[in-house]
Amino acid sequence: MQREDERKLRHNVKMKDKDLGYKNIIKEFKSYKNKTIQAGILSSAGTNDETGTLIAEYAAYNEYGTKDIPARPFMSMTFDEQNGNWVKSLDSILEKLVNGGNVDIKKGVSLIGEQMVTDIKETITNRDILPKLKKSTIRQKKGSTKTLIDSGNMRDAIHFEIVDK
Repeated sequence: MQREDERKLRHNVKMKDKDLGYKNIIKEFKSYKNKTIQAGILSSAGTNDETGTLIAEYAAYNEYGTKDIPARPFMSMTFDEQNGNWVKSLDSILEKLVNGGNVDIKKGVSLIGEQMVTDIKETITNRDILPKLKKSTIRQKKGSTKTLIDSGNMRDAIHFEIVDK
C-alpha cells in the first residue's frame, strides 16, 4: 500500500525546471570550443622601422636560430615555464562558471592572453638567454650584453589574439 501511495504522490507532483542562466553559460562556453589564444609576435606586428625587416620574421630568427644567429628560444622557454600557470587560470575560470559564479568568459580568456604577453616580455627583459652575445655584437650594441633587446621593437610587438583553431 505504501508503494502505491508513493507512486500517486510522485504522479501528482509537478516539477518545474528553473534555468538560472546555466544554458547561457554553456552556450558562451561552447562558443570558445574551437578557439585558441595566440600570444607572441603575430604576423600583424609590422616591420622594424630601422631595418625594414618584418618583426615576426626577426623573432623567428631569434627563437629558432639561423646560420648566423644562434637560437634563443624566448617564447618556447616561457611556454615551458608558464604553461601550467596559464592552464590553472583557465581551470579557475571554468570552476567559477560551474559553481555559478558571475564570470565573463571573454574577459577571463583575455586576462590569460594578457598574462601570456607579460610572461614573454618578462623573459626577454629579465633573463639572459644563452648563448651570450659575441664580442662583435656587444660592440655593435655599444657595450650592451643584453640578449634579444636592441631597440625594443621585438619585445614591444608581443601581443595576443583569440582566434579560431
